[in-house]
Amino acid sequence: MAPGTHKPNRGELYIPASESATGPGHPLYTKLNNVLNQTGFDRFVEKCGAPASAIDPEKHLILQGS
Repeated sequence: MAPGTHKPNRGELYIPASESATGPGHPLYTKLNNVLNQTGFDRFVEKCGAPASAIDPEKHLILQGS
C-alpha cells in the first residue's frame, strides 16, 4: 500500500465530560464539600472577593488581609 492511502477509521475522538465515567470520589472530599455547603462557605468567599471583582471584573481575586 502506498504511503498516505490508508486512513484508519478511529471514530469520534472527542468525548464530552458529561459522558465520561466518574468514580464516587474520595470520602474525605465528599464530607468536606457537605460541610462547606452547610456553612455557606461559597457565599463567604464571594463576599470577600467582591471588592476585587468590582475593581476589575476580569480578575477573580481575593484581596489579601480581607
